[in-house]
Amino acid sequence: METVLVCVAPEADYALYELWHQQFHGAGWEAHVLPVTEVGAAPLPPLAAVVAQATDWPDDQLHAWLTAIRQAVGPRRRVLALLPRPPASYPPETQALWRHALGYGAKISEVVAVVNDFLAGNL
Repeated sequence: METVLVCVAPEADYALYELWHQQFHGAGWEAHVLPVTEVGAAPLPPLAAVVAQATDWPDDQLHAWLTAIRQAVGPRRRVLALLPRPPASYPPETQALWRHALGYGAKISEVVAVVNDFLAGNL
């Protein structure tokens, strides 16, 4: 079973963790949910991909937290960013931190489809 890291806001409540654990999985992979501020603080399990659920992250932290994720997982790991604004509205240096991005309002089924494409090598 492969692991997909889901990075959430530090103040995320239990319901958000449960949502990701219950709704976000696919054939051969499951979610591991972690506050974004804890990425890099402890060893991570082997990861297939990363989802940064940044829809509620403070604007002034978004770039820094995405950078921390990228540094923790390396340049080759596929990262999907779920963003509060359209992906093209971010500066190029921020866009370079993810492999794919979805703007606010993406459905879990869309996120699952992107992760499945990541794992199949299509994205």
